[in-house]
Amino acid sequence: MKTRLFVREIFAIAIFSLTLSLPLFAQDAAPAVDQSTRDEVVRFMELIQVRSRMTMMLDSMRVQQKKLAEQSLKQEKPDATPQEIQRVDQVVDTALNSVLSGQMVDDMINALVPIYQKHFSKADLDGILAFYTSPVGQKLQSEQPAIMQESMQATTDIISKKLPEIKQAMKAQMDKMAAEDKKTNSN
Repeated sequence: MKTRLFVREIFAIAIFSLTLSLPLFAQDAAPAVDQSTRDEVVRFMELIQVRSRMTMMLDSMRVQQKKLAEQSLKQEKPDATPQEIQRVDQVVDTALNSVLSGQMVDDMINALVPIYQKHFSKADLDGILAFYTSPVGQKLQSEQPAIMQESMQATTDIISKKLPEIKQAMKAQMDKMAAEDKKTNSN
């Protein structure tokens, strides 16, 4: 009984997290789609691989939701068996499979089309497509993942070097706040 209740809680957490993670795609009313530029926007999205990136994002969300569910199970039941963990994973998979479908990616892409149309004219889109179909545009696309990975490493290194200084500044601020609280409470 307790495990069944816990599985319901995990399901609720997964759905709640999902709703918080996807606010960009929620729409009260679908904006009008200008058919004259829709094809250009869709072609641009194909060139920059929006569908595969969204699929990767959703797969990443699936992994994160499983980790959260497993952590919650282990907090609720520290001696959880591998079978119970596997069952929670199955519950999350089942719940998310019904929500994170190919149709959802199509819906998200359809929601993005009017946003691109709002920000880019037909002439803009023609220029963007000319660039992305050019050799240099294709090179940018192929090099982008490596550039992102190297950029993340470079910025992580900088942050890591500054981390002791950041921690020291935070500790000093916390000490100052504690002293002020102590002074206020002793009066």
